[in-house]
Amino acid sequence: MNFQEFNKKIQEQFQVLCSTGKLFRSSITGDQLWDKYLSGFTPEENPIFRDPTRSVHDGNNDKNFFRRYGNIVAIGQDNSIITMFDIDVTGSDYAGTCKELSVYLKSASIGEVFFETFDSLNKLPYEKCTKNTTMFQLGMATNHKQYTKEEAEKYGVVKEGEIRQFHHFHTFLPSVYVDKTGKSVESLMGTYRDNKNVFQRGLEDISLDTLELVKDLIVQGSLLNGDAHLSKVETFMA
Repeated sequence: MNFQEFNKKIQEQFQVLCSTGKLFRSSITGDQLWDKYLSGFTPEENPIFRDPTRSVHDGNNDKNFFRRYGNIVAIGQDNSIITMFDIDVTGSDYAGTCKELSVYLKSASIGEVFFETFDSLNKLPYEKCTKNTTMFQLGMATNHKQYTKEEAEKYGVVKEGEIRQFHHFHTFLPSVYVDKTGKSVESLMGTYRDNKNVFQRGLEDISLDTLELVKDLIVQGSLLNGDAHLSKVETFMA
């Protein structure tokens, strides 16, 4: 399995995450995940390339993808964590590290909600996009590198003037996860956190007995305009 085939499986699994209706970030950082990705390869699976300090899988564009998007997760119907690394790559160089990444992310808690903003994506060099775009590219798909005489002499494995194309991790995000209001990331995240805190406080402070009592009072007609709130009470109880 080559890298492009591996990335294709990542893209397909990412759409499984998106289909759940809500995306989150793991409490594991993108930097931590990147380190785990590289350490998951054997020396034979990740040999030195050009520069003696860099390996085949150690590239800046891929690192940026992991830092920004690698820790995106979703929650399944059974409340289990779903990651983009829950894929079958048995027999490939990616099998070991992919399994480690999946286990690593599933061992951690949820950190926060994930979303992108149009303003942020529009400033990144991934692709030209408009507010009518239905699928937004995340990550740089490819780039080309032409080597100088100095680089050819330094590395010894490339020729002067040689042009190589490199493929990188990238995937596609449905527009429903892209905020186009122009609000800042900080403002939007603040709203999500406030809603989470209020909901959590309600779960901790309001007992089920209290909710049952309120429901009974509504059904009995003892609360003014209670019928308007019955469905909310029942949903909260569930």
